[in-house]
Amino acid sequence: MRLSKKTDLIRQAVQPAIEGLGFELVDVEIKREGPSQTLYVYIYKEGGVFIADCERVSQEIDPIIEELDPISDAYFLCVSSPGADRPLKTPADFRRAMDTEVEASLYRAVEGTKHVIGTLAAYDEEAGTVTLMLEEGGTLLLQQKDIARIRPYIRF
Repeated sequence: MRLSKKTDLIRQAVQPAIEGLGFELVDVEIKREGPSQTLYVYIYKEGGVFIADCERVSQEIDPIIEELDPISDAYFLCVSSPGADRPLKTPADFRRAMDTEVEASLYRAVEGTKHVIGTLAAYDEEAGTVTLMLEEGGTLLLQQKDIARIRPYIRF
Protein backbone atom coordinates (compact mmCIF):
# COMPACT_ATOMS: atom_id res chain seq x y z
CA MET A 1 0.00 0.00 0.00
CA ARG A 2 1.31 3.46 -0.89
CA LEU A 3 2.32 5.76 1.96
CA SER A 4 -0.40 8.32 1.15
CA LYS A 5 -3.06 5.60 1.25
CA LYS A 6 -1.75 4.42 4.63
CA THR A 7 -1.88 7.92 6.12
CA ASP A 8 -5.37 8.52 4.67
CA LEU A 9 -6.57 5.22 6.13
CA ILE A 10 -5.12 6.07 9.54
CA ARG A 11 -6.56 9.60 9.41
CA GLN A 12 -10.07 8.29 8.70
CA ALA A 13 -9.82 5.67 11.45
CA VAL A 14 -8.55 7.92 14.28
CA GLN A 15 -10.24 11.24 13.49
CA PRO A 16 -13.57 10.44 15.25
CA ALA A 17 -11.76 9.32 18.43
CA ILE A 18 -9.55 12.41 18.43
CA GLU A 19 -12.50 14.74 17.87
CA GLY A 20 -14.42 12.87 20.60
CA LEU A 21 -11.67 13.89 23.03
CA GLY A 22 -12.04 17.56 22.02
CA PHE A 23 -9.03 17.83 19.68
CA GLU A 24 -8.62 18.51 16.00
CA LEU A 25 -6.57 16.12 13.88
CA VAL A 26 -4.08 18.29 12.01
CA ASP A 27 -1.94 15.77 10.15
CA VAL A 28 -0.70 12.19 9.98
CA GLU A 29 2.80 11.33 8.75
CA ILE A 30 4.83 8.15 8.54
CA LYS A 31 8.58 8.72 8.52
CA ARG A 32 11.41 6.23 8.28
CA GLU A 33 14.00 7.16 10.87
CA GLY A 34 16.99 4.88 10.69
CA PRO A 35 15.94 1.24 10.79
CA SER A 36 12.47 1.96 12.21
CA GLN A 37 9.39 3.95 11.29
CA THR A 38 7.53 6.55 13.30
CA LEU A 39 3.85 7.32 12.91
CA TYR A 40 3.29 10.98 13.77
CA VAL A 41 -0.23 12.12 14.65
CA TYR A 42 -0.48 15.90 15.09
CA ILE A 43 -3.34 17.33 17.14
CA TYR A 44 -4.57 20.85 17.92
CA LYS A 45 -6.71 22.36 20.66
CA GLU A 46 -7.50 25.98 21.35
CA GLY A 47 -5.33 27.00 24.28
CA GLY A 48 -2.57 24.53 23.43
CA VAL A 49 -1.70 20.87 23.58
CA PHE A 50 0.00 19.49 26.67
CA ILE A 51 1.94 16.28 27.29
CA ALA A 52 -1.00 14.77 29.19
CA ASP A 53 -3.21 15.50 26.15
CA CYS A 54 -0.79 13.65 23.88
CA GLU A 55 -0.72 10.70 26.26
CA ARG A 56 -4.51 10.56 26.44
CA VAL A 57 -4.91 10.70 22.66
CA SER A 58 -2.16 8.12 22.18
CA GLN A 59 -3.88 5.69 24.56
CA GLU A 60 -7.18 6.21 22.75
CA ILE A 61 -5.94 5.75 19.18
CA ASP A 62 -3.27 3.07 19.69
CA PRO A 63 -5.80 0.19 19.77
CA ILE A 64 -7.56 1.61 16.69
CA ILE A 65 -4.30 1.68 14.74
CA GLU A 66 -3.29 -1.77 15.99
CA GLU A 67 -6.59 -3.24 14.79
CA LEU A 68 -6.24 -1.46 11.44
CA ASP A 69 -2.62 -2.69 11.09
CA PRO A 70 -1.68 -0.39 8.17
CA ILE A 71 2.08 -0.52 8.87
CA SER A 72 3.54 -3.99 8.42
CA ASP A 73 6.89 -3.24 10.10
CA ALA A 74 7.45 -2.21 13.71
CA TYR A 75 6.84 1.48 14.34
CA PHE A 76 6.68 4.07 17.09
CA LEU A 77 3.52 6.14 17.66
CA CYS A 78 4.16 9.80 18.41
CA VAL A 79 1.23 12.11 19.21
CA SER A 80 2.27 15.75 19.23
CA SER A 81 1.19 19.31 18.68
CA PRO A 82 2.24 20.40 15.20
CA GLY A 83 4.48 23.17 16.58
CA ALA A 84 4.47 26.91 16.12
CA ASP A 85 6.16 26.82 12.72
CA ARG A 86 4.15 24.00 11.16
CA PRO A 87 3.23 24.37 7.50
CA LEU A 88 -0.32 25.49 6.77
CA LYS A 89 -2.01 22.64 4.94
CA THR A 90 -5.70 22.49 5.72
CA PRO A 91 -8.45 25.13 5.46
CA ALA A 92 -8.57 25.12 9.28
CA ASP A 93 -4.83 25.91 9.38
CA PHE A 94 -5.39 28.91 7.11
CA ARG A 95 -8.38 30.12 9.17
CA ARG A 96 -6.32 29.95 12.39
CA ALA A 97 -3.46 31.85 10.77
CA MET A 98 -5.63 34.64 9.35
CA ASP A 99 -4.26 38.13 10.16
CA THR A 100 -0.89 36.73 11.30
CA GLU A 101 2.48 36.91 9.60
CA VAL A 102 3.40 33.99 7.37
CA GLU A 103 6.31 33.13 5.14
CA ALA A 104 5.81 31.43 1.81
CA SER A 105 8.36 29.58 -0.28
CA LEU A 106 7.30 29.47 -3.91
CA TYR A 107 8.01 27.01 -6.72
CA ARG A 108 8.69 29.89 -9.10
CA ALA A 109 9.59 33.52 -8.60
CA VAL A 110 6.75 36.01 -8.22
CA GLU A 111 7.71 39.66 -8.50
CA GLY A 112 11.37 38.63 -8.54
CA THR A 113 11.43 36.42 -5.43
CA LYS A 114 10.69 32.83 -4.39
CA HIS A 115 10.39 33.77 -0.69
CA VAL A 116 7.67 36.11 0.59
CA ILE A 117 6.76 37.32 4.08
CA GLY A 118 3.42 38.99 4.68
CA THR A 119 0.23 39.00 6.72
CA LEU A 120 -2.31 36.37 5.69
CA ALA A 121 -5.20 38.56 4.54
CA ALA A 122 -7.41 36.06 2.70
CA TYR A 123 -7.72 32.40 1.84
CA ASP A 124 -10.12 31.12 -0.81
CA GLU A 125 -10.32 27.34 -0.75
CA GLU A 126 -12.52 27.10 -3.87
CA ALA A 127 -10.32 29.38 -5.97
CA GLY A 128 -7.12 27.93 -4.49
CA THR A 129 -5.71 31.35 -3.66
CA VAL A 130 -3.91 32.99 -0.76
CA THR A 131 -3.66 36.77 -0.37
CA LEU A 132 -0.81 38.33 1.60
CA MET A 133 -0.52 41.94 2.74
CA LEU A 134 3.11 42.91 2.29
CA GLU A 135 5.11 44.95 4.81
CA GLU A 136 6.17 47.40 2.14
CA GLY A 137 2.53 47.93 1.23
CA GLY A 138 0.22 46.33 -1.27
CA THR A 139 -1.06 42.81 -1.55
CA LEU A 140 0.11 39.69 -3.31
CA LEU A 141 -2.32 37.10 -4.65
CA LEU A 142 -0.78 33.63 -4.80
CA GLN A 143 -2.13 30.43 -6.34
CA GLN A 144 -1.86 27.57 -3.85
CA LYS A 145 -0.35 25.38 -6.57
CA ASP A 146 2.57 27.84 -6.76
CA ILE A 147 3.30 27.61 -3.00
CA ALA A 148 5.90 25.01 -2.02
CA ARG A 149 5.42 25.72 1.69
CA ILE A 150 3.65 28.34 3.77
CA ARG A 151 3.94 28.58 7.54
CA PRO A 152 3.72 31.10 10.38
CA TYR A 153 6.59 33.55 10.40
CA ILE A 154 8.40 33.77 13.71
CA ARG A 155 10.37 36.95 14.39
CA PHE A 156 13.41 36.67 16.64
